[in-house]
Amino acid sequence: MRTTWTKDFLGRRIDRCYLIAAWTRIAEKREAYLKLARYYRGILATMSNRNLVPEGA
Repeated sequence: MRTTWTKDFLGRRIDRCYLIAAWTRIAEKREAYLKLARYYRGILATMSNRNLVPEGA
């Protein structure tokens, strides 16, 4: 499923999670969205690191 996600999509999902976390008054919901944002950031970091490796290496 990760292969179908683009960097733009993940960036938008991360932004959305942070916005919802900032607006909500329920602590559990805030933590859940922050956790989800961290998960998406990890996927994005993995995608970025994969693209930095030269093709011939």
